[in-house]
Amino acid sequence: QAGVYFQPAETLRWRAAVSRSSRLPTYTELYYDSPSDKGNADLSSEEAWNYETGIDTLFRGEKSLNFGLTVFRREAGNLIDWVKEGSDRTFYRAKNVQEVRMDGLEWEARLKLGRRVRVRADHAYLRSTSSEDSALISKYAFNHPDHKVSGVLEIDLPLGTQTLELVYKDRKG
Repeated sequence: QAGVYFQPAETLRWRAAVSRSSRLPTYTELYYDSPSDKGNADLSSEEAWNYETGIDTLFRGEKSLNFGLTVFRREAGNLIDWVKEGSDRTFYRAKNVQEVRMDGLEWEARLKLGRRVRVRADHAYLRSTSSEDSALISKYAFNHPDHKVSGVLEIDLPLGTQTLELVYKDRKG
C-alpha cells in the first residue's frame, strides 16, 4: 500500500492511496456441501487493485464545520463469491467471478457546536459491474446498498456521550 497527502493550506488537505490485495479461498468456499451451498475445490486466489483520492477541510476550534470528499475504485480479478447461475438455480456455488469493478463516492460533513455537541452527516454511493453474465445471482459481491445516508448527533453529558444516529440504505432488489 502506498499513500500521499498534500496540504496546500492549513485548512485543506488532498490525499491519495493505491494498494494491492489478495485473498485465498477459505475452507468453507473450497469444501462446504449443503442442500443450499456447494464449495468449489478449483477456486483461485482473489486479487484486487484499490485506488482512492479525496480532499478534507481541517478547520479547528470550538465551533467548526468540516467536509470530506473521497472517490474510489476497486478492480478485482477472480473475486470469490457464492452465485447461482445457469438453468439449475437450486443452490449457490462458490465461484471466481472474473472481473469486478466497484466505483464509489463518499462525502461527509462534520459540525462542532461547542465543546459538547457534534453533528455529522454523510453519504456513500457504490456501483459494481462485472464481466460475467448479467443473469448471475450473487449472494455477497453485488448485494450492497447503492446509497447509504446517515446523520449523527452526539451530546456529551455528565454520565457519558449520548448518540442519536439515523441511517437510510437504498439497495437493489
